[in-house]
Amino acid sequence: MLRKKNASVVFATQQPFDVVNSPIRDVILESCLTKIFLANPEAVAGPSREAYRTMGLSDRSVEIIGQMTPKRQYYMTSPEGKRVFDLGLGPVALAFTGVSDRDELARARAILSSCSPGREFAARWLEHRNLPEWARHVRESPF
Repeated sequence: MLRKKNASVVFATQQPFDVVNSPIRDVILESCLTKIFLANPEAVAGPSREAYRTMGLSDRSVEIIGQMTPKRQYYMTSPEGKRVFDLGLGPVALAFTGVSDRDELARARAILSSCSPGREFAARWLEHRNLPEWARHVRESPF
């Protein structure tokens, strides 16, 4: 049914062991044809290597995952092939997507609770993230 609605289902985990040790491992690996792997310097060591191998990766693919730049490079496998891609987000995109610190998330909630969502929040958040020129652009934009 989801395919008819052009929807996607995403399974996400930070550890390959979550998949490898799952009772539905075979279903996950067979059903998820496209896989995106995060950089992991521990990928080439002992049990981690075997977990990646269980997920169908070659030794070379595991080495690539172990050498990638964390939070910037990702390794994608699909029926069409394999490749490393760089998610080189600029400062504005990172201001909204790259925040996970508890204090910063609390600050975002505080800003949101004191203004309307959308343009006003975006401008105030960009100012907080020391991007005043972008905040001005958001405020002055006709869209």
